[in-house]
Amino acid sequence: MAAFRRDVPPVDLDLRTPTDVAMVRLPIALLGYQEQATGEVLAEVARMLADRDAEIAELRAEVSRLAQAGSGDSEAAAAPGRT
Repeated sequence: MAAFRRDVPPVDLDLRTPTDVAMVRLPIALLGYQEQATGEVLAEVARMLADRDAEIAELRAEVSRLAQAGSGDSEAAAAPGRT
């Protein structure tokens, strides 16, 4: 018996944002998956990615703030007569 590839559309998994994950709709087959449970899992993954993205943005802002504060301190130290 020959093996054939299933006739289903390809799933686009170019996931870059939490919204991309939340919008994924997996194909359903006769013996498929539980749609509600899968939706809940994808929603949780999207929440985790959103939390991660928010934390990364906060950390980048903090690094930028510290870098600016550090460059201001070094300029003041380089020119002690200026106030």
